[in-house]
Parts: sequence; structure tokens; C-alpha cells
Amino acid sequence: MAILLVLLRKEIKGHWRSYRLLGIVAVFFFFGAMTPLLLHYLPVLLPSQDLSVVLPKFTAPDVLTEYLDSVGQVGLIVAILSLGFYMLFFTRGEEAILRRLEEEKTRKLLEEKYNIIVKVLDHNEKLVLDAVREQGGIEQNTLRLKTGLSKSKVSQVLTDFEKKDLIRREAKGKTYSVFLVETI
Repeated sequence: MAILLVLLRKEIKGHWRSYRLLGIVAVFFFFGAMTPLLLHYLPVLLPSQDLSVVLPKFTAPDVLTEYLDSVGQVGLIVAILSLGFYMLFFTRGEEAILRRLEEEKTRKLLEEKYNIIVKVLDHNEKLVLDAVREQGGIEQNTLRLKTGLSKSKVSQVLTDFEKKDLIRREAKGKTYSVFLVETI
């Protein structure tokens, strides 16, 4: 529901800023006013000897009724055409907004999950996990230098993280590249 409100607000602002709402009202008024005028001037527009058109005198309620009927018909046609035009050209923008909102939501969830994991780690484990998170694909030797921990301590922490499914190691020559798993 929140996404629908965001998209609706975006569309209303867009129509308001580009004066499209004024254009829509003008189109409704134009076609609504044309029908009574066309009916009034029809005998002048179609002068013919063998065609006789007898039109009653129009009163204000008749004109108003005709106008409202025309607005309803034209409004439906304009609404259908506008919807088709909108779907043809503007759905990509909404897809981008939805994608961005989904990515933001995923990023926040991953950040919360990471913060929960970090709360239960000791100081050395936090150092290692922060370094791996900061530089994905960091080599184990570089990780040792960056954290200031011994080679055996880094290896021990990484082995524990692999068992907990927090990282994955890929062999790279005589050392390993360390990556966070995608779920954190």
C-alpha cells in the first residue's frame, strides 16, 4: 500500500508541475462545449435542398444535460487513451522506483542482520569481519596485515566463520580470497 501511495503522489506531482491536469480539463471542456454548438449550427453547416433538419429550441437545462453527457463520453475515451499512453511510456520509471525501493529495503535488512551478528562477536572477530565486509575478495595475507592479528588467529577466525556460514574462501595461489556470503 505504501508503494502505491508513493507512485500516486509521484504521478500527481508530475501532472501538476507539467500542467497536464489543466490540459485534461481543457479537453473535457472543449468536447463538452462542442456538442451543443454543433447541434445549434448543424443546419448552417449542412445546407441542402433535399435534407431538412428540424431542431427544437435549446434551453439551458438541455444544453447542460448534453454537455454533461458529452463530458462523460469524452472523459471515458480520454481516460482509456491516457492509460494506454501512460502504460506505453511511463511504466519503466515506476519499475525503476519499485526496484530502488526493493533494493533499499534489502540493504536495510542486510545492515540490521549484520549489526545483530556483530553484537555476538569478540573484538578479533569484529576486526576480521569488518575488514572482509569493507573489501570483498580480500586475500587472507592482506587480511592479516589489515587487522594486525597473527596468521594463525586470522586462520582460526576464518575457519569459525566458514563453519557459521558467514564467509566463503576461494583458493588463490598459495592463499585464499575471502568473501562475505550474500545473506549478510
